[in-house]
Amino acid sequence: MRDNGVLNTTDLVNKAAQDIPGLHLRHDHPQGMAGLKGDITLITSELVTQNKIEFPAMAGLFRTREKDDLHPAGFVRASMSIPMFFESYFIKDIPCHLPEIRTQWKEIFDEDDPPSVARFVDGGILSNFPINIFYNPKVTVPRLPSFGIDLDDSAPEDKSKHADSWTIMGYFGRIFNTIRNYYDKDFQLKNKVYSKGIGSIPLAEYNWLNFFITDTEKLAMFERGAEAATNFLLQFNWEEYKNDRAFMQATIDGTKAGAVSN
Repeated sequence: MRDNGVLNTTDLVNKAAQDIPGLHLRHDHPQGMAGLKGDITLITSELVTQNKIEFPAMAGLFRTREKDDLHPAGFVRASMSIPMFFESYFIKDIPCHLPEIRTQWKEIFDEDDPPSVARFVDGGILSNFPINIFYNPKVTVPRLPSFGIDLDDSAPEDKSKHADSWTIMGYFGRIFNTIRNYYDKDFQLKNKVYSKGIGSIPLAEYNWLNFFITDTEKLAMFERGAEAATNFLLQFNWEEYKNDRAFMQATIDGTKAGAVSN
């Protein structure tokens, strides 16, 4: 990050939003390229207040704009702090008494007593597939699809609905996956069109906690990903996705309007 001029939160936001040479739309759209600046979101789980935190968007919960001293490397560190494998990441000396900080906590989490110290672990504990961050309520007809990649490392025998036949690892895996996937699953169930933009890569032979994967295994995983991506893109129907997305937003807007009138 330092080599690319990223020393604080503002630097990260500006770096992500810089113009991409050659980026253009293949078809005309009323909005053109407006609002298509890049950004980045790192998900982490905050244990003191028990909330899902999105960095850098929520950096204002922990520092004021004037004191922009949070290094983005810390956001990465927080997002991958798998419990029992890595130590938690801490943000200390939060000026929780300041009105600006207190207002942020109140608006985002309805929290009246912000912490002075925050403790973070892996974002996957609460949200392992946060496709909801791509939802924009201002968009009716999308200019671009939202694609997601699901790395499916569950063993075939542990996918069985016959609960009495699961392995012990399959049993504990079900418990953990229920916790980490429910938030994202709930969003997909309520916004099913997003599922049409999600491809899956079967990786049952690979353990996501294997920190010593070989180069041969890395290449095999890459090839499997390329094959899965090819199959997904060949069957993806952009016009159908676009129409379904527009219908979904119209339904949401209509429901909100009905609720207000009632």
